[in-house]
Amino acid sequence: MFCVHCGKEIADQSEFCPYCGQKIASDSGNEQNAGSGSSQTTGTTTFTQDAQGMFDNVQGKMEEKLGVSDSRPIPHPFQKLGGFLAVLTYLYLLIGIYDAYRVLRLLLGGMKGGFIPLISNAVGVFICIKMFVMIQKKDTEFVHFYEMVKVILFGIQIVGSVLTTIFFAITLGSYAGLSIGIFWGVMLPTLLFGVLGFFLIMLYFDKSVRVRTYFGTDEYLKKSMFLKNTAYPQPAVEDR
Repeated sequence: MFCVHCGKEIADQSEFCPYCGQKIASDSGNEQNAGSGSSQTTGTTTFTQDAQGMFDNVQGKMEEKLGVSDSRPIPHPFQKLGGFLAVLTYLYLLIGIYDAYRVLRLLLGGMKGGFIPLISNAVGVFICIKMFVMIQKKDTEFVHFYEMVKVILFGIQIVGSVLTTIFFAITLGSYAGLSIGIFWGVMLPTLLFGVLGFFLIMLYFDKSVRVRTYFGTDEYLKKSMFLKNTAYPQPAVEDR
């Protein structure tokens, strides 16, 4: 504290000034310090309030221009359907629509193609539309459903190919070898390309950060027949 008479700096709580000998009023220093502190606090508070007000005003105008607010955070792009996942999803829709057209055409044509094409196309409509809806709704069963469909279709192709080979061997006699060779020359690449496509799609589901972020969970991998024991990808943002 300072002496109010001579202005010298003296020890706190001093009753007399050691320089001029005058008595020090005990409240004067405290009042002076308190008044100074109060003035500084008031000035700082006013400045802070003004700065905060200006910031809130600018922020509010920016949010109004951008159409966002604190209560509605901007989602990460991967949380929306996009990329190869969107291509795959809408491809299912297009194939389902095309199969539905073929079913309608068969029905209107008096079933000239028979029941097998009708049933196969109707099943195709069901599978494709179901896959489209499951991905749109972020159904965690979609990978398991896809696996089941592919396993059943591969099984049907293999069994059908074997039965066709046996039929050719029994009925075509000397032409059986040539017919079987041509048949497997077409069927074998078809099966191999199907297996390769299945492997690549499953690899995408297993490693894609976009798919993991879009679904907001790794349950679709845990429910998979082939991917449940693999290392799951980390999402681009935290799950909601």
